[in-house]
Amino acid sequence: METNWKLNLKKKINSQISLLEISGFFKELKKSNIKQNEIREFLYEIKAGAVDEIIEDRILEILDILEGYCQPQYKVW
Repeated sequence: METNWKLNLKKKINSQISLLEISGFFKELKKSNIKQNEIREFLYEIKAGAVDEIIEDRILEILDILEGYCQPQYKVW
């Protein structure tokens, strides 16, 4: 699951799935012992390589969920 989660997350970001689905994916990752910090580092990596503002903004929204700056139904950690 180690590298698969990264590929899956990148696909989810590019596919524009809902933030609720992203939150659900994070909950699955948490159950699989993937650490919040690992996800954060990966999101910053792909944010640095984002080719347009739309993707960068999407990553920032996802980071808000990861950090808990979100509505209660999205909260993971």
